[in-house]
Amino acid sequence: MTGSTEHNIQLRPYRSSDKSACLSIFDSNVGKFFASEEKKQFEDFLNDLSGSYFVLFSSDKLIGCGGYGPDREHPRAAVFSWGMVHRNHHRSGFGHVLATERMRQIERDPDYDFIRLRTSQHACGFYEKMGFRTIGVSKNAISDGIDECVMQRDLSAG
Repeated sequence: MTGSTEHNIQLRPYRSSDKSACLSIFDSNVGKFFASEEKKQFEDFLNDLSGSYFVLFSSDKLIGCGGYGPDREHPRAAVFSWGMVHRNHHRSGFGHVLATERMRQIERDPDYDFIRLRTSQHACGFYEKMGFRTIGVSKNAISDGIDECVMQRDLSAG
């Protein structure tokens, strides 16, 4: 899959050669959005991908990554996985492009009725604007000062 807009944005499937850049994007978000101890989990995820995972480029520079796959707990749900944009590019619309494209793909799949995701309290507002609602919050579940918010978007919500 490849897409582009007037901002010279390209989205394509993840390749193993993207791993270092994705880990750097993760590092740029440690402290507020991710805990440093999650890096090994993210690296393991990249080494053994399940589902669909994409990288986002702007002007030929990899600045974001994210994917989705089936939710093991809810057979009719897709779950967003490890979505992030480099901290230097926050509030530039790139996260919206990444999330929107993943939602479009999920909406085309008749196996899914809703999308779930887990994020920090710092990203809840972003996802609420995209039609997600918070269905649970666990204080300090990611790390000290980083709560885990579980969010859901029904596909019938449009």
